[in-house]
Amino acid sequence: MIYSPGCFVSEFDLSESFELPPIPITPDSIGLSIAILSVVFIIFLIAVCKWTRCLCFKLNPNNNDQTESVSSVIQSDRSTIHRYSQRPRGQIQRFLSCDHLGDVDRYVCTARNGLLSPPLPSYNRCHSNKVNLTDVTNTSASSGIGRELAKELVRLSPSTRLVLSARREEELRLLAAELQLDADHCLVLPLDLETHECGFQSKVDIVLDRFDHIDVLINNAGVSQRSLIKETKYIVDTRLMSINFLGTVTLSKAVLLHFIQRQKGHFVVVTSVAGYAATALRSSYAASKHALHAFFDSLRLEHAKDHIDVTIACPGFVKTDISLNAFEGSGQLHKKMDPKTEKGTDPTVCAYDILCGIAARKHEIYVGHLAVVVVYIRRLFPQLLYRILLRTESA
Repeated sequence: MIYSPGCFVSEFDLSESFELPPIPITPDSIGLSIAILSVVFIIFLIAVCKWTRCLCFKLNPNNNDQTESVSSVIQSDRSTIHRYSQRPRGQIQRFLSCDHLGDVDRYVCTARNGLLSPPLPSYNRCHSNKVNLTDVTNTSASSGIGRELAKELVRLSPSTRLVLSARREEELRLLAAELQLDADHCLVLPLDLETHECGFQSKVDIVLDRFDHIDVLINNAGVSQRSLIKETKYIVDTRLMSINFLGTVTLSKAVLLHFIQRQKGHFVVVTSVAGYAATALRSSYAASKHALHAFFDSLRLEHAKDHIDVTIACPGFVKTDISLNAFEGSGQLHKKMDPKTEKGTDPTVCAYDILCGIAARKHEIYVGHLAVVVVYIRRLFPQLLYRILLRTESA
């Protein structure tokens, strides 16, 4: 007996009820398949080249002084050059500038068309027509990507006023002290998204009393999972959805009213590639990330008329403590570092890429090793991605 709400269906055999004819294989269908695979392969190569190419420094032969100064800078700090040379040139051209950065950062950030140009104006002046990062609320700022986002924001835009939020207040205060932020530029606001039933309007009011307005809300808080579906207790599923989805939604709704009133604002949501391609041992985690994608896509459509932007960042494997703090099926912490996570993208690089996307007002950002490739394969060839993931999990 098969039961569905509102109807009862007696037992039947699908194989006997529906006889599907075999799909004929013709030369035309083979040629079409080869053509599609060729196009996908070309897209794959373009994506790989886009995300792995390095900046090429072609010095202007007519400017000897500039050549000498840049050469000395490159020799003095090769590590910084290597770090920023991995960033796509298009992002760096659009992004930050950089009067307050070191010489290496300044010249790498301002490389245009292969020629080194003088430093750009400061960040806020350069991008005042794009996004204003005067007042930023950053959740889960005590560790991982959230912590690095706070550091990069202060480094790239010292005038930014930050609201640092997480459960661990002591870690937030240590971060504020490390960044040398005074009371005029920083507010430490303890926040636990799992307590969303009470709402977060009081928290938003505290921020508005201190800084008068909010320009950007970065939703970064979340917890992962490492357990099979059959071994995961219902309370663990509930906690994952409560923290990752419902808590984020509740906080965003409280800030949304303020954005509508101001007729501008920017939501940034750090989700995961798992929001596109679910993997084993992360069923409820992936479900919560899928839910975030759907919710904020709807929010973007509903409030485009209110000049509210939404940027969804989808990191792949990033070297953070996410696997250490992941829930197991019983609700206990995993307390193990995954090999792929340990070899993941540096969180500082991840934070930099996310800020590039915020400055460019991108709808989505793919960060990390092969993240963009996974997303495109999921869209075009979901069965192929399933086979790849199945082989990866069984290896």
